[in-house]
Amino acid sequence: MIGLVNNYNANGTPRIIDAGSSDQALKVLTVYGPKTTVDYLQLLGFAEGRRKPFLFISHLNVITGSCVPYRVVK
Repeated sequence: MIGLVNNYNANGTPRIIDAGSSDQALKVLTVYGPKTTVDYLQLLGFAEGRRKPFLFISHLNVITGSCVPYRVVK
């Protein structure tokens, strides 16, 4: 994600808990330590069209929106 969220905490590694499918959302969980906190990302990759809805929860922040393919232009 670009903007509000910066994941530069070396104490947590994102882990795919469900890779998603044609009718199931992608789910990613990041657990941080030593004090346990979590981030959760859910992406509806199966949604029709270019934009894919997502939900991201981090601490007390709930962020929703849509993802589009990202391409770096050289």
